Amino acid sequence: KGAMHLANALTSNKTLVILNLANTLVGDEGAKYLASGLKLNQALVRLSLNDSKVTNIGARHLIEGLKVNRSLTKLFLGLKQIGIEEMRECQKTLERNKMAKQKRFLDTLNSDEKAPWNRSRVMFVGHGKAGKTATVRSLLGQPFTEEWDSTIGATLLESKQNVIEDGNWSKVKQPKTKQQMRYSARHAALIMINASSKLKPVKGKLFARLFGNNRSSRIRVRKTSISFVEPILKINCNKNGPPVEGIDSQRDDFMISFQDPYSREDVNSYQGSESSGNSDESEVQLEIENIPDVVKIEAEEESCESIKGEQEEYRIGIQENGNDSTIVTAQNSGQHDIKQKFYERLLVEARHDSETLNLSLWDFGGQEVFYSMHQLFLTKTGVYVLVFDVREVSNEDRRQNALQYLSFWLNSVRLHSSKSPLLLVGTCINDVQDCESLMAVENSIVSLIGDNFAQVVMNSEEDLSFFPIDNKVGRGIGKLRSVLGAEARKESSSRQVPVRWLALLDEMIFNNEKDHYIELADAKAIGTRIGIKQSTEQEAALSLFHEFGLICHLTMTETLKNVVIIHPQWLLDSLSKVIRDSTLHKFNQNEIERFGLTEDVQRTYEKAVVSRDFLEYIWEKDQVDFLIDVMKHTMLMSDWNFSNDRCYLVPSLLKDDIELGKGDIRDDGIWCIFDFSESFLPTGLFQRLICLSVAQYGLRENTTDLAEPVLSKNTGTIQYTDNVRVHLRRHESDACISVYVDNKDHAAETLSHIRSMMSILNYHLMSGGLSWEIYLEDVETGEMMSYDEIIRLKIDPWYIQIENSKNNSIQVDMDSFLDSVIN
Repeated sequence: KGAMHLANALTSNKTLVILNLANTLVGDEGAKYLASGLKLNQALVRLSLNDSKVTNIGARHLIEGLKVNRSLTKLFLGLKQIGIEEMRECQKTLERNKMAKQKRFLDTLNSDEKAPWNRSRVMFVGHGKAGKTATVRSLLGQPFTEEWDSTIGATLLESKQNVIEDGNWSKVKQPKTKQQMRYSARHAALIMINASSKLKPVKGKLFARLFGNNRSSRIRVRKTSISFVEPILKINCNKNGPPVEGIDSQRDDFMISFQDPYSREDVNSYQGSESSGNSDESEVQLEIENIPDVVKIEAEEESCESIKGEQEEYRIGIQENGNDSTIVTAQNSGQHDIKQKFYERLLVEARHDSETLNLSLWDFGGQEVFYSMHQLFLTKTGVYVLVFDVREVSNEDRRQNALQYLSFWLNSVRLHSSKSPLLLVGTCINDVQDCESLMAVENSIVSLIGDNFAQVVMNSEEDLSFFPIDNKVGRGIGKLRSVLGAEARKESSSRQVPVRWLALLDEMIFNNEKDHYIELADAKAIGTRIGIKQSTEQEAALSLFHEFGLICHLTMTETLKNVVIIHPQWLLDSLSKVIRDSTLHKFNQNEIERFGLTEDVQRTYEKAVVSRDFLEYIWEKDQVDFLIDVMKHTMLMSDWNFSNDRCYLVPSLLKDDIELGKGDIRDDGIWCIFDFSESFLPTGLFQRLICLSVAQYGLRENTTDLAEPVLSKNTGTIQYTDNVRVHLRRHESDACISVYVDNKDHAAETLSHIRSMMSILNYHLMSGGLSWEIYLEDVETGEMMSYDEIIRLKIDPWYIQIENSKNNSIQVDMDSFLDSVIN
């Protein structure tokens, strides 16, 4: 009865891939029921009936079922009552199914089929020491550690959440082989599982994809250039069992070896259909080998040997090993090498993938020094988690400062992604137990959010605007994990990803493991070879991988766009070796002294000027020029031509503040203000404005005649020309940048330069989300008036200078501008 119920379930089940009925009482009658179920089942891959009382009669029933079934590739039986002929027929049918799956697998890999990619990106942001890393560890089920070093730059982790069972997260273990890492293989297998009908390959079928469109070449391949490894039917029996005809019962062992059921002359059936070809031509060979104790209908480990043709080399093979893996490879000197691996567990893993959400976790360091760097990696898609310490908000003395950091991050996330879900997570909730303090936190958060941040995900279960947790005891972690997973799934389920795109990702990452980046032209060449021929589609694929955090492809300038970083953690680590909090993240002082870099380190973290020697030390002389170029084009660094050594300015490292002295204010100077109060003034904007100003005006022909810039965290005095000095100041509390030009005859020209730089920074680094008002000083009254009002009233010196410069106004695109100040 049990076998009957199982067989009935198999007729409609589309998810079960492995069924183990070993050591049961299935018997011949049960085998008959199972055979009926197999006729309608198209999902089961492996069936084990060892020691289940199945005799030769039951085996015949199973053979009838296998003649119809197209999914089963592994069948385990006991030998005692099963004949050689039945074993051979089973093997033929199983090999037919295996070959059919190989064909469907390759067809899928070479098709335009799409499927949801269960993947999302989660970005953890917030002030330093708020508990971001502890929260990530708690979500992954890892223990709380009191003494944990603060994150330097950002840390990337791969995680998965089982969405069917318990919803727990687990850190993804490093796969043992490259094949297990390949995204496209699992995606193709998932498409195979989900397909309700036979997949239709796109124009240019399998052999055309593998071997080109030359007909004669394809014919030659079919006849002479394909080698199928002969699968081996390993029959293990009890030495005391009945003798097998043709086998010396006195020998310890034997092996029955079959040639492949597809004759070499009939390989063309592999291209056109799933039929087994002329299987009657198969031969049986009896050879003496060891006798194990159980019958296993499967292939022993064999090697796939290359067959060389005239000026060509191809290889298609079947290889079985302990991981049930089948290598399907094709090589052609005139085509792209297609190297993929199809193995039976791939279907199991793909089924598991359909029930799993893969997450790329980005844990951003919270120190302010990193903020400018973070703006490069905050993306439009994904889920944001803003972590804060509840104790800071509940304390009246520290509340305002804590809310300022929260406001900064709320605005930063909205600036880069106004529609991505954002969860506020309050840590250390067990330290704030009284209701009055909790209500103070909630009211402060609600007031801060207002109606301006619709993307914030509310804690509806507790009727709160944030999710209170405590990492020490695990309080609230389960709920946070559930909500966070649900938000991530919403986004991933709606996005259909072509399998070709993931093949592009595989080729970029796994064929360039020793490289940190590749040229865009090389990435596009890979895309073209695997069938992604349109440049727009290639770039769309790269954009998707960037959004998911699997690569880093910055597109703000042509120079950056022409490079694809295939290991984002390497780039983050490299940048963080320069941009870091020197009080928290210190270098090995003994090594610094040994290399004679003591003064270099001191100058770096006191004056934000880093030497070439120091960069070569921290980057270990690896890709130094490339990294300098990246930092320049992302405006994290500029040349510093005010030193005898080859040095660079890194504005993120600037400290303290310098007030304008009375001697800096001249009678013929004039003020203008860029007001961001209706928008948002991010930290990185001012730092990059300083970077561009120093780069542009520090490279004039008579640099030696210019005074060295005087810079600090929020101020900068830079001599633009022999006659003009400009004082820049960021007013954080008022959300504005003031500009004082000490020669009003050059006021409009200076304003035009700064406006161009601000526009470039906005649209290429801030997603175009910033807006500001410009106010100019009326020198007669000292009153600050809007730019439009100045023009309307024709107030000089602004009006006349602006009118005169209209035809020559500075409208600089990002690339030409950066080329002029960087290269």
